[in-house]
Amino acid sequence: MIFMKRIIQFEHAIIFVCSITIAFTFCLVVLLRYGFQSDLFAYEEWILTIAFLLYFLGGAAATAGNAHIKADIVLELIRSEKSRNGFQCIVMVLETIIGAFLTWYAVLMVLNEFVRWPNIPTSPVYKIPLAVPRIFILVGFFLMTVHAALHAIKFYKRYREDHSGAERDLPVDGE
Repeated sequence: MIFMKRIIQFEHAIIFVCSITIAFTFCLVVLLRYGFQSDLFAYEEWILTIAFLLYFLGGAAATAGNAHIKADIVLELIRSEKSRNGFQCIVMVLETIIGAFLTWYAVLMVLNEFVRWPNIPTSPVYKIPLAVPRIFILVGFFLMTVHAALHAIKFYKRYREDHSGAERDLPVDGE
């Protein structure tokens, strides 16, 4: 688990650096455009690559923290702690399966880029290989899948820990 904590810390560090870089770049673009009537040439190419990294690592970090926006009405209706853990385990297993399929298709997408080697497509000005953002997509989906699988295991262990067989009800608001 120490390894996964380090991975999550690394994700957060990259997210921080990407966010600061994008914010600084847009401040610089505004300053150059309106202050000096100049332009930051072709910044869109590399900022888009950073945005891909930020977006998919942000998704992985949200999965790690189980912090995605959800409309989990069913979970609110379940009063038993054991049943809640069982339901969350099922949800996380489904999320892991979907993530595995998306990761597989991301692998195929990245491999498809290298089929054209050495003539892989690049951006027009800075010649950034278009495989780079696709690799970020692959890494993001892979990390999301790993985090979802770890959550599924966690909820399964919580579900199995209740050996008493008695369903403990959770308190209802106002009780």
